[in-house]
Amino acid sequence: MSERSNVSPWKIESAGTVGRQAIVPLDLRTLAVYRTYSVPLDHRSRVVVFGDFSRFDLLLVMDHRDLADLKVWGPSAFLGRLHLLGEFGVPAGKEIPDPGNAENGLAEFDTVAMQMETCLVGLLARYPAGNPVIGPLASQPPRQTPSRKGPL
Repeated sequence: MSERSNVSPWKIESAGTVGRQAIVPLDLRTLAVYRTYSVPLDHRSRVVVFGDFSRFDLLLVMDHRDLADLKVWGPSAFLGRLHLLGEFGVPAGKEIPDPGNAENGLAEFDTVAMQMETCLVGLLARYPAGNPVIGPLASQPPRQTPSRKGPL
């Protein structure tokens, strides 16, 4: 992203939707792809928390399952911030698969990295100046406690 845009308006973090993300180490195949593309990596594994809905203008997920989970768990005032990352790529709305299957080799991780790059370029094209939240979402406070069960 830094090659294509001034990333200063963007705060980017990665989090999972299930608790195992907080304890699973980084897959070495992911690390190999990061190194191939000279992407700096400061990996901190964590799970999506309730406060993320108000801290971030966008919460991007890779698949429909995670999207559905966060729509159930998240505060209703902020559900407009949830999107499939694939919405910003071609074809629009396509899921990006998790390459972490033990049988998958480095090629699948590389394919996913290219899909993600395509989507991120599309994201930057849609929001070149950052701050994608417009209208009442930007000023609505989050609810203090989640009303639904989930990891939040």
